[in-house]
Amino acid sequence: MPRTARIKSPTKLYHVTARGSNKQILFNEQADFKVFMEILKKNMIECGFELYAYCLMDNHYHLVIRDNKDQIDVIFKKINTAYAYYFNTKYERTGHLFQDRFFSEPLVTANQLVNTIRYIHRNPVKAGICSDISDYRYSSYNDYLRSDGGSIRQGALEELFGGADSFIEFNSISEDPEPADTERTVRRGLTDQDAIEIIKRIFSNYGISGLDTVTKRVRDEIISELKKRCLSIKQIARLTGVPLGIAARAGRK
Repeated sequence: MPRTARIKSPTKLYHVTARGSNKQILFNEQADFKVFMEILKKNMIECGFELYAYCLMDNHYHLVIRDNKDQIDVIFKKINTAYAYYFNTKYERTGHLFQDRFFSEPLVTANQLVNTIRYIHRNPVKAGICSDISDYRYSSYNDYLRSDGGSIRQGALEELFGGADSFIEFNSISEDPEPADTERTVRRGLTDQDAIEIIKRIFSNYGISGLDTVTKRVRDEIISELKKRCLSIKQIARLTGVPLGIAARAGRK
């Protein structure tokens, strides 16, 4: 099946995710995290993109970038190829390290941007790796609180959050597990038009046209993926036709 074209962001801002093939662990030890960050920083200079957030988990990573030169495919081909070469050489393995091609979602509004940054920073807490967001060593949370900003775009703390206190308070908010109301959906900044584009892309990735044609397992995988893309439960139910209760339960452990 031919690949679908990436949706371009008018702001040049993207949430990018890449996962290990067949849940392959990407980072076995501290040195692996360090090498990935070195590759990332090297390509920030060479490709001219800016970093707004990152979180490196064991078998996937999240980034928020501004692709100033409209070359997102080039950027992540270079990053993933370089890291895969390092990893396969070090651990004497062969084959693809990453699962398919990376995912990228345009971040069009300021609300989408800051909520995605919070979502990324809270990943380790949601995964049960740590109880305090500041304890995780491999995310940009603490970079935001450093005097030099670490690897994060210069001025992003003040520009997006208005200072350290506001940043800490905003990132401490956990997502509401209950169905989101209209006011919350607007506050998150994801319009129905944005949501429809995401749904079309996710469906296309699975080679289907709707949730009524798939098994329960695939349906729940798709709903979970839509939740990760910041669609509210009510949006998922309204725009896909799946019952609200099923949309709320899908992906829960």
